Order: sequence, then C-alpha cells, then structure tokens
Amino acid sequence: MTRFRPERIFGSSILLGSLGMIILLAMIVQATYADNGIFVNASTQNKVISFDMSSGNDSPPIHGFIVTISNGHYSKITKSPNGWSAGIIKHQSVIWTTESYPVQPSSEGNFAIEVTQLGKYTISWSATDHKLQPVVWGTITITVT
Repeated sequence: MTRFRPERIFGSSILLGSLGMIILLAMIVQATYADNGIFVNASTQNKVISFDMSSGNDSPPIHGFIVTISNGHYSKITKSPNGWSAGIIKHQSVIWTTESYPVQPSSEGNFAIEVTQLGKYTISWSATDHKLQPVVWGTITITVT
C-alpha cells in the first residue's frame, strides 16, 4: 500500500501554486524587454502599439529603432519622439532615426504604430547606435484586442 506523505503534497502544492502565479503574471505584463541596459516596453490601446524605450547609465546612446511585424499588418506611424525621423522599409519594417536626440539615461523614446487588424503580433525590434549598427535586439509578442 502506498502511503502519501503530507510534506510531499504540501511541497507539490506550493510548486504548482508558484508556477500558476508565474504564468498569471506573464499574461498580465503585455511585453517588456531589457538587455544591455536598454529597456523596451510595448503596450496597446485600440489598434495602436506603443513602444517606450529607456536606457541605463552604462548603455550606449540609441540613435535608431527598427520594428518589424511578423504579419506586416500595420497601416501608419502614429508617434515619433521629438527630433526623430520615421520611415518604412520595403512595406515590412518601420525605422526611426535621429542624429541629435538619442535615447540616453536622461531621456526616453516613445514610438507608436497603428495596425490594421486585431490579433496576436510577433514584433522583432532593434535599437541601433549612431552608425545604425544594432546594439540590442529582441522579439516581443503582443495581442491587440
């Protein structure tokens, strides 16, 4: 006959509860990425996806931000930081660049695009230096409802 030990059941319950909390928290946070002292947060309102970028004290100045959406259903650029220029690369990517107003520890960049459809988007992004060479990059998955 197998005998259950209360401490094993209790330990398993704590483990499952912790795992459930991690999954719940992952669903609440829309999308955040941090690496090399660069922080990128994405959020949605209506059909607009907004990106907020900031940097830490040891990160290089960011002069470019490139966004590519997996299914390419964006319609227009809705927000660019002051002093930044925006453009579209081959109807698949959006690029913002600046020479004089980089994202540094004392500043923040706010970018936004509008998408044409509701749904789940996988967005690849890259932050670049003054030569438009990638400093940090990542992928964010976000749902537009």
